Amino acid sequence: MDIAPTRAGFSPERLERITAHLERHYIEPGKIAGCQTLVARHGHIAYFRSLGHMDRERQRPMAGDAIFRFFR
Repeated sequence: MDIAPTRAGFSPERLERITAHLERHYIEPGKIAGCQTLVARHGHIAYFRSLGHMDRERQRPMAGDAIFRFFR
């Protein structure tokens, strides 16, 4: 996956604030076990991170190719 924040028109330093925010407000307090976040613009991926755990009990870190199931 080609991640190019400047080509997408974003500042890499400012995008890293997303990581800090999610870790501080959601991962560390235990509100969510883990997540994946992607920011894209004009077909260019500017930011992609896998944070936290995909299995909290077994301490398995969130994989970059994790598959999520959504229910309604």
